[in-house]
Amino acid sequence: MAFCFYLKSLLNFAGIFGDMTKITFEKDILFKYIAIAIAICVLPLLEKGDAVLWVQSFHNDFLDLFFSRITVFGDATWTVLILLWIVFKSNYRWLGLLILAFVLHGLFVHLFKQWLANGAPRPFSYFTQRTEVDLLHLIEGVKIRKWNSFPSGHTATAFFMASYLMAYNGFSNASKWICYSLAVLVGLSRIYLGQHFYIDVIFGALFGIIAFDLALLIMGSAKKDYWNRSILKSRTK
Repeated sequence: MAFCFYLKSLLNFAGIFGDMTKITFEKDILFKYIAIAIAICVLPLLEKGDAVLWVQSFHNDFLDLFFSRITVFGDATWTVLILLWIVFKSNYRWLGLLILAFVLHGLFVHLFKQWLANGAPRPFSYFTQRTEVDLLHLIEGVKIRKWNSFPSGHTATAFFMASYLMAYNGFSNASKWICYSLAVLVGLSRIYLGQHFYIDVIFGALFGIIAFDLALLIMGSAKKDYWNRSILKSRTK
């Protein structure tokens, strides 16, 4: 019941960003949350570490290079580039939405990594404890982290940015598939590189999506005309 109210509120506030945004956002909600729900349903079917070993079983030189490069799209520095773009191209509402979503996703990740799931072993430590570390495919030049596995911060960042860019582009089909495909590849890269488990990636994606949607709720409730002013034009006045 509470979740239905949450979704209804999102739809109402999405209209603040434009009629087209509100219309297409309804389909996007189903697209995002149904996909996450299906991914979570798979969890009981997997033993911890199975997904890591399965994904890594396809390793080759091309995938080693590909995933070691694609994973950087989950780096928070990309948010700065998007922020600069918004400053030049858009208004305070979109800027506020980006900053707030970034802060919220960071809080979710930090809460679990540093408090609720602090010290959770990453794949390297997990397989080392089981004396099975030789099963892992380690890539030269990729720094392997050992602790604070849950959730995947890179995946959370990738999905919050994907949700934001989709909204900015009016939730078009092209932006949907491009943004979410890239976000999924970032999540997959975290498993392939041996940095995270399947559960870390799935909940990282969920936290990233929720962070954006909550930011949309908050910024959508900001009614003053100030938020709709173009940033650079308002500075030159």
